[in-house]
Amino acid sequence: INAFNHERITIRNGGLRGFMYAVYLSDLIDSVRPNGSLNGGGHVIEQLNIIGAKFRGIRAEGNGNIIRDNIIREIGGCTFYANAYSFGIESFGPGAIIERNRIYEVRGYGIADIGEGVGISISDYGSGSVLRDNVIVQSSRELKSQYSDWPAESRSSYGIWIGGDTSDVLVDGNCISNFVYGLTFKRTSYGVFQRNAVNNAVVPYYLPNLSGTAGASLARDGGGNYSDVGCNELLPLRCTPGPIEYVEQVYLAPRQ
Repeated sequence: INAFNHERITIRNGGLRGFMYAVYLSDLIDSVRPNGSLNGGGHVIEQLNIIGAKFRGIRAEGNGNIIRDNIIREIGGCTFYANAYSFGIESFGPGAIIERNRIYEVRGYGIADIGEGVGISISDYGSGSVLRDNVIVQSSRELKSQYSDWPAESRSSYGIWIGGDTSDVLVDGNCISNFVYGLTFKRTSYGVFQRNAVNNAVVPYYLPNLSGTAGASLARDGGGNYSDVGCNELLPLRCTPGPIEYVEQVYLAPRQ
């Protein structure tokens, strides 16, 4: 399903299998950069069952989009790019509401683990967006034989990514399992994360900044966040004890 430069589209119910993008609603984001002057949006995408898209499950651009109650599975396998970043849901634009989605298995493609698999990405211009009550799960943090049917290759994975010059994002009540990085705020992004649960991640909560300290992070811990990493536990490869990491580097072991 594809639309360019339209407003207030509703896509509801039904199933989509395969394709490069299952759903792509464009506000011509590439032509408005770098100022991000988006005019469209107001889309509603809900109650879809998406399986096997190679590159994106859902990509929505514009203002005030709502993406909710979708089931998205087995996203990945794009070999068109040398390093393909595969996303379950990708949002460009302010005021998005992304809630109650279920995302299972998202894998990137690329040499040296460069391509990333990302459950939900606020890629840019996402100020005022809300991500709540989503479930984002990989069956394993490491690659498994099941991925031979849709080439994966890359072990790099993020449950939720908040990127770009984005402010006032609320990440609330999400459950993330078996991603290398659970919830990440890019060092230029502001927001609050609260009541989330991250299990079996190398870095449950990743708040990188140039000084590598808690005080320099632009993201704020609103409380009630859970992880299976103890507060004083220093995992292998990590720089900071506990579930939150502030030092920016790659937290993947060398390939065997």
